Amino acid sequence: MIDDETKQKIFDATTIYDVVSDFVNLTKRGANYVGLCPFHNEKTGSFTVSPSKNIFKCFGCGESGGPVQFIMLHEKLTYPEALRYLAKKYHIDVVEKQLTPEEIAVQSKEEAMYAVNDWAQKYFEDQLYNTPSGKSLGYSYFVERGFSENTMKKFCLGYCQDEYHTLFDAAKKKGFKEEHLLATGLVTKNDKGYYADKFRGRVIFPIFSVSGRVVGFGGRILGAKTAQSAKYLNSPESEIYQKRKILYGLYHAKNAICKYDCCYLVEGYTDVISMHQSGIENVVASSGTSLTEEQIRAIRRFTKNITVLYDGDFAGIKASIRGIDMLIKEDMNVKVLLLPDGEDPDSFARSHNAVDFVNFINENQENFIRFKIKILLNDVHNDPHKRAEAINNIVETISFISDIVTREVYIQEAATLLDVDERVLVRQVAQMRKKHFEEEQKKASINNARYNSESMPDNSGIIPVMDNQNATDIHSQLNTPNTDSVSHPDSRIATQKSDLPKDKYFCAERNIIHYLICYPKYPMVDADSNAVILYDNVISALSDVARDNKIFTYDVFNDILSTIGANMLNTKGKDIQQLLLNSENPLIAKIAGDCIMLEEDKLARELKAYPYEGKDPNYEKQHIEEIKEIFVGRVADNVSDVINEYKSLIVKDKIKILEKDFSDAFNAGDLSKAEQIKSDMNYYNDIISFLSHSEDE
Repeated sequence: MIDDETKQKIFDATTIYDVVSDFVNLTKRGANYVGLCPFHNEKTGSFTVSPSKNIFKCFGCGESGGPVQFIMLHEKLTYPEALRYLAKKYHIDVVEKQLTPEEIAVQSKEEAMYAVNDWAQKYFEDQLYNTPSGKSLGYSYFVERGFSENTMKKFCLGYCQDEYHTLFDAAKKKGFKEEHLLATGLVTKNDKGYYADKFRGRVIFPIFSVSGRVVGFGGRILGAKTAQSAKYLNSPESEIYQKRKILYGLYHAKNAICKYDCCYLVEGYTDVISMHQSGIENVVASSGTSLTEEQIRAIRRFTKNITVLYDGDFAGIKASIRGIDMLIKEDMNVKVLLLPDGEDPDSFARSHNAVDFVNFINENQENFIRFKIKILLNDVHNDPHKRAEAINNIVETISFISDIVTREVYIQEAATLLDVDERVLVRQVAQMRKKHFEEEQKKASINNARYNSESMPDNSGIIPVMDNQNATDIHSQLNTPNTDSVSHPDSRIATQKSDLPKDKYFCAERNIIHYLICYPKYPMVDADSNAVILYDNVISALSDVARDNKIFTYDVFNDILSTIGANMLNTKGKDIQQLLLNSENPLIAKIAGDCIMLEEDKLARELKAYPYEGKDPNYEKQHIEEIKEIFVGRVADNVSDVINEYKSLIVKDKIKILEKDFSDAFNAGDLSKAEQIKSDMNYYNDIISFLSHSEDE
């Protein structure tokens, strides 16, 4: 359990730009930063980071929140795990009580697997440096490969002894469970129930996620066993390790990739390590697997420029050339380098320093069309059929280019190199793009059908403070409305609330919550006389709605209200927002992020609509403040409207109940009771008229 003081230290230290930039290449745009969203696939950045508000918001998929929420989403961590992650990042000591066996038992499986891998990485490293076989076999192998000890430690290289259950026994002594050792692939179990170390007799390459967590291992066999066993073994697919999403070396390379706005793509572990040691750090490897869309998108978050490094093996190149098409589909700027015969990135890096290697790349890399033509036409000879197949393959690659100007340039170049009429290529590209478009339309229609089935109807009379997509996203995550003690004047409404449309109260409540979050301390004044304060704040304006300590029908909205109310006296408005953004409830953090960013966007559009046309920076600042004052000045009217709309809903439901009671009393012949109910109905109708009149003013 992390105490409140430590939590506050973490909150105070974390900045959203610093946290997000570990995973996304951010570009400054005005006061904010934008980049490609890490939570959904996109080619144009809709992911926005606001340093002043300390929040992120994706206008594509709707995800939003503060630094803690970002880490929870990106790393799939629980709230305490995300806090520990940030504490480690900012070197904040976290003192926690010793977990009981019961508490350990309820830890998430994923976190337990991370803990096992973290321990195993340190275990393998210790075996490399501090055991006889580690020194004589593992360490000497790395030295023969040309790796310095600093390089070995940088990549946390290790060794697993050639014994059947040395690691297993050590892990059991540390208290790790067999199920987690099996799930991570560190050990195997045979039909007789015996456990064995999977990576025994191998040097170890830990595989890190982009955030630096150990998700798996690669092991290379040593010595005479090389011919008898697989040369490389990798951790199996698991909850924490999906090969299609992981690029070896990205954790170590991401800063250099952003710095040079370029990424080099190689094949294996040693290629990456040798290039790093030579001084080239913006390099990653697909780790022997075929390149995947997820891996490309991981690179694209940091740069759109990629150079693929191939050795001189033409057969291997032809087998992996489909990766170029995948890169083009993802709007990457692709160049290709063919290394000299007999060389691979590992050997070339060991025989050249960084300057010579980079110069060689810059002088010899070529665009993907020239490279692909050279490879595909290499074995065509005089076969017209094979030549036509090769040309169609090249044309299809060009058809994946989204930018029309770039596409036209490559068509012209391909026509010249292939000695084909340019008009033929233009027609063929157009046909292929039409085919791609139709395929995308089919996918889109399926997605639209799903979204439409989830969307909510518009409610007349409700001010659309929150856009419908965000409202739908939040509505779909909310728990069932609190129908046990609904905050209405008559408790009988609680028994009938389930028959009402769920979004009827949701829309009104979410709009009130918007103003509560964005302007928690803003006073509500009389529209006719700004000198008369009607309510000190939005919470005060809601006080006459409360029943049974509840105001809203949705628990999460009541939780937000309680948090704001409890901290109203001892915190500033902005601090209240940060409190919500760092909430342990991810839905509260998302709602807060949506509201704050939406209000900031509305203000930005207001400033854009009334730009300052002078040149004096002092007057410009004054102009901006005046626009802000006018913008915020509308808040009282808007809040009054949404609160009156909410109160009207409550009173209208009260009237519905009274109408039924009146009918029952009248039919039963109880005219005295019917007359009293009629009087109550008139009273509530007067309230409706008053509220409607207030909205119209």
